[in-house]
Amino acid sequence: MSTVEQALQRIPRWRFALWLALATVALAVLAYSPRFENWNRGYPYSWETSRGAGFLMQSQHPFRTDVEPAIRWRLLPPLLCYAVGLRGVPALVVPWAGVLALLASTAWMLLGRAVSRVTTVLGVLLLGTTSAVIISVGWLGMNDAWVWCGLTVIALARNHPARCGWAWLGPWIDERLLIGLPLAVLLHAKLAGFDTWRALLRRNRLVLCGAALYALTRVLALAFVSGDPSGGFVQWTVLHVHEWLPNAVPGWWEGLRAAWVLVGLALIIRPHSRLPGLNAALTVQAVVTVAIMVLLAADLSRSAAIMVPAAVVAACQLERDRPSLAAGIVALLLVANLAMPAATVIGPYTLWLENFVQHNLGRG
Repeated sequence: MSTVEQALQRIPRWRFALWLALATVALAVLAYSPRFENWNRGYPYSWETSRGAGFLMQSQHPFRTDVEPAIRWRLLPPLLCYAVGLRGVPALVVPWAGVLALLASTAWMLLGRAVSRVTTVLGVLLLGTTSAVIISVGWLGMNDAWVWCGLTVIALARNHPARCGWAWLGPWIDERLLIGLPLAVLLHAKLAGFDTWRALLRRNRLVLCGAALYALTRVLALAFVSGDPSGGFVQWTVLHVHEWLPNAVPGWWEGLRAAWVLVGLALIIRPHSRLPGLNAALTVQAVVTVAIMVLLAADLSRSAAIMVPAAVVAACQLERDRPSLAAGIVALLLVANLAMPAATVIGPYTLWLENFVQHNLGRG
């Protein structure tokens, strides 16, 4: 055991996870600076503030119908804000809390899977260089990190009630949890000791029931509730998908960049489970997940974060199969992400990101 590993081992697990989460947020802010000038000037239709305006409106009245259709069903965060009395700017702390939850829980679960503390540090820092963190830190009112946290818990956690809780509540934060759920369940199977597909389904029946209930609610609302925005949103995407489809590959690349290597490894590394054809099923489901997201969402780099659970599972598998190489591989990917340019891609538009010094101090 290295000296660094021994020093990190002396830190209590909960404190280690919390401090690592805070350090990763600091890295994200420094390496991919939010455009604070848009926050201060309050541009109502900028990428960074438009969703925040809608979220604040929902926090005042969660069931209002004059917000953009994409967030009408994302009710859990504004309901919580309304219940505890968070109004106005203080409500914007909720997305940042989601970032800390994503990072701290990922660190906690990696340690629970016997991943070394050095690899855990590098892996969580790598997560901070992806759109899973960059978007929620840089854009106001974006609760994405809560969704990625839920999918990562479903894929990685040993605690079955926690997995079930996220499956039942997560879609009410963002329906993308429903889209990413089948892939997360298959990723969980790579780390668990299932012998048959029936055993996998039996173990995850409550997880799948939570998702099915949400899906049924949406279908019934579309059929019987006047003014439900779901149908109109799907029609709009069908009519406009040609505008962002040519940019899909560079857009999704920018979401994870070097971390895509881990996603690829998650699909090919030998699973712990003895399920026949698991890697093939994972690959097919990954392609289906990407296809659905590309067809439904113009914010391409942001959507790519739905693959974060695969990257985290791959880190666990590397530690299990190649413990002497795991930290080095993750470190190389982290350095690559920090070294290469990063951008946010929405439809045909690309916004290149700058570090804190370039963006905020290098203007004068």
